[in-house]
Amino acid sequence: MVKFLAKQGRRKGGIASQLRLQIEVPVADETPEAQIQLAREVCDGAFSDKKGAPLSVAIFVASEKVRRVAAEELQSIGEAPVASVQTLREGETFPDNAGAVLLLGPKEEQIAHLRSIVGTAGSRPIVVLNPEWPDASEAEENNKAFVASFDVCYSFLPLNIEAMLSKFEGAVLKFVRSGPPQGAPWVIFVKGNEGLKPVKTYKSRPTAKDLEDIFYNYSASQSPVNKGIGFLRGLVGKGKK
Repeated sequence: MVKFLAKQGRRKGGIASQLRLQIEVPVADETPEAQIQLAREVCDGAFSDKKGAPLSVAIFVASEKVRRVAAEELQSIGEAPVASVQTLREGETFPDNAGAVLLLGPKEEQIAHLRSIVGTAGSRPIVVLNPEWPDASEAEENNKAFVASFDVCYSFLPLNIEAMLSKFEGAVLKFVRSGPPQGAPWVIFVKGNEGLKPVKTYKSRPTAKDLEDIFYNYSASQSPVNKGIGFLRGLVGKGKK
C-alpha cells in the first residue's frame, strides 16, 4: 500500500528530513493477534530503499501484551526483517540497526515517548498505523504540531448516519496513489442503489460538521417532497411564454 524510499524524507535546504506517514484502517477485531496480522498485511512491501532492497524495521507498540505477541509472531514484514519490537514507554530508543520505524496503535498520552523515539531516528522513514489520537485540530495544544507532522497516505472511515426519517451509509476515503500525500483529496461517499457514490471532496480532513452538512443536503435532495417541488417548478417554467 505504501512504498518507502530510503532517505527520501521531505527536504529542507537540501537536507533530508524524516518522511512521516499515517495509515488508518478500520478493524472489528482489536486483539493483539489481529493488530499484528493487520501490520503484516498493510505494510507488506512498504519498507524498501530506492533500489527496492528491504529495510529492517523497528516496531513500537502501545502495550506490553501486544509486544509479546509481536515478538513471537512478527519476524518480518514481507521481505523486510524486524530489527526489534519495543513498547512505547520512557527510556526506549531507536535501534541503530533499523532502517525504518513502524508505530502500531500509539495513544495520545504516549506522544511524549514518541517524540523521544522519533527524535533519535534521524532521517529514517516512519509510518504510524491506526494511531489512537485525534486529528491535529482536536488534539491537545502541546501535541498539535507532532500529530500534524504525519501525512495521511491512506484512510478509510465507514459512516452510518441516522436521521429522523432516513438512514444513510457512506464512507470517507483518502488514498495516495502517487505524488505528495498533502495533494490527495479526502473524498466523501454516500451509498445508494448503485453502491458508493462520491458526493464531495475536501483538501483537508472533513470535520464532523462537514459530514453532517453533506448528509443533510444529500438527504434533502433525495426527499420525495423536494423532488415533487422540483417537478412542479419544471412544469410552471414550461408553462411560461
